[in-house]
Amino acid sequence: DNAYIDNVCFSEFSQQGVNEYNAGIQCSVYPNPFNSDFTIKIDADKSEKLRLEALDVMGKIIYSDYWNVEIGSNYINIALPDMPAGVYFIKTLNNKGFEVRSVIKQ
Repeated sequence: DNAYIDNVCFSEFSQQGVNEYNAGIQCSVYPNPFNSDFTIKIDADKSEKLRLEALDVMGKIIYSDYWNVEIGSNYINIALPDMPAGVYFIKTLNNKGFEVRSVIKQ
């Protein structure tokens, strides 16, 4: 009576959900809301290559790029001047998984 999707089991005894997953990425996005661009602050405990994506509410990737981060605080500015006002999701991916933050464009 369990459901499996890509080796993930959902059952009445499951104790972790998707929102509880932590890829070890400490990030914040500001300003939020933003007008044309925003900054992603990533506090890294090791040097690594990350992929950053911006997605619209339908899940369409509207921005994607790779960034090398160093130990400590890293600041990455992302400009989305031509996108309409609305909610967007910023996805930060490493080799362990991903973290997602939401932002609002005014």
